[in-house]
Amino acid sequence: MGNSRRKLNDVLSNKAPAGEFYQREIIEYDGVFRQYVYPKSAGSGTPMTWSPLSTFIPENICTRITASTGSESYGFNSYSTLGDDKRPVGKYPPGYAFLDPHNEAKGCIQDFKPEICKEGSHERSEFDFERMTNVDWPTSDYDQFQLFTEEECRRACLEGCFCAVAIFRDGDCWKKKIPLSNGRDLTHNKSTFQWLEMSKIRKSSLENFGIEAIDSRVEKSEHSLVNNARKTLLSNENAL
Repeated sequence: MGNSRRKLNDVLSNKAPAGEFYQREIIEYDGVFRQYVYPKSAGSGTPMTWSPLSTFIPENICTRITASTGSESYGFNSYSTLGDDKRPVGKYPPGYAFLDPHNEAKGCIQDFKPEICKEGSHERSEFDFERMTNVDWPTSDYDQFQLFTEEECRRACLEGCFCAVAIFRDGDCWKKKIPLSNGRDLTHNKSTFQWLEMSKIRKSSLENFGIEAIDSRVEKSEHSLVNNARKTLLSNENAL
């Protein structure tokens, strides 16, 4: 409302009769503006609980936040996607694991021994790629090529010791460096081209500390194998 008490603009397009519902609008922890309604009587046929209306502002917070510094909402090396309830969820790329499974905002770490970049290390053959689609870290580029094939993009990252992820899209190839930042799921973007993400990971299934590597094709929310191995290592260190 302005000084003349005129309505200037509707913030949300959803309409809920004020005579039938209590209404609450709030900017929540994830930076999204949401409107909730609660029925004033039990006979309305609506559950007697605070229910969100379908439209959020912005509709997809994962693609709206891009920070020039820092890691964005879910920490370094992770990416944000929308869950079934349209709220952002932190995930990790193949070969990575959450630093703290109970706090996704702390980001992720590589779940394998990093590549040794010392001249003459000959580790290139120890690495390969796991693929994902429509995921990107737009602020982590350190090199770009045009008119490339997917195989040329893959080879460019494999030959680049500092390359952690390669992104390929319609002939364009981006090499990404660690730490990855501003990660987002682009599945809902209205684009005719698919983004192909290739994570470079060590072929071996064992890390240098004897911790079994996470199978990148199976996302385990608690990473029980890794956590148990880490606890065992800590217990052994404390016993020494």
